[in-house]
Amino acid sequence: NRYLTILEQYPDDLNALFYGAHCYYNLREYNQALEFFNLGQSHEESNGSLAFLEEVQWYKSKTLIKLGRIQEAKSLLTSIIALGQFYAPEAISLRKNL
Repeated sequence: NRYLTILEQYPDDLNALFYGAHCYYNLREYNQALEFFNLGQSHEESNGSLAFLEEVQWYKSKTLIKLGRIQEAKSLLTSIIALGQFYAPEAISLRKNL
């Protein structure tokens, strides 16, 4: 609820978008989580920010898997692997298991 309050006043707040999405993910409200992850990713891409990009992609791919959207998840995992950063090893493992 607090993230929604923040987003009412600051709709482009990247922290609120990411952590709000993460809350929905943990509550197993995957459609809501995906909506927030998409907003966060769009916000980062439009502003050239990379602060949460890999984390957004990682949790978005896990959300897509929960929603049964495997091909989309695989594509996103491939992007994470290509970045070669923190989540790359886990993305490789997860993609192999899909």
